[in-house]
Amino acid sequence: MLSQLQPSASPLTGAYYWVPRPDGNGVFWDLVTCHDLDTWAGISHREFWPLILEVLAERWGKNVQDLIHQLHDHHAGLPRGRVTHPQSGYVVINGDDTGLPGWLELVKSRFGLDGVEVTPDFTEHEHEQMLTDDLLAVQASLGVPLYSNTTI
Repeated sequence: MLSQLQPSASPLTGAYYWVPRPDGNGVFWDLVTCHDLDTWAGISHREFWPLILEVLAERWGKNVQDLIHQLHDHHAGLPRGRVTHPQSGYVVINGDDTGLPGWLELVKSRFGLDGVEVTPDFTEHEHEQMLTDDLLAVQASLGVPLYSNTTI
């Protein structure tokens, strides 16, 4: 399903999500981009979400239709963002809520932006932040807390 994990050869833009997968006694977060799932760079997070739910179902051994039914309205339940390229240069719009060290370097690598100045922007784009109710719904569907300060 995913055609990911290879850095891009040329700069790309588009949407991404941080997607958890089980890893021993916890979770590991993978960056899943619109390009990994062979969709267009301008896709909205709401449109991208059903594809992310397919990835989640596969990784967590869940029935995809059940997960889609449970979470179709919770597209703000995982950390997400978008790489854009306005005239001023490359910008990574994000909710500043991944909690992952080195997240920006991984985003840059996956979008082919190594060696390119990139500005993270989370001050004026709060619409990229996770919503508590959506995060709680994702955690309940997966049956695991994804962050130590949230409960299922």
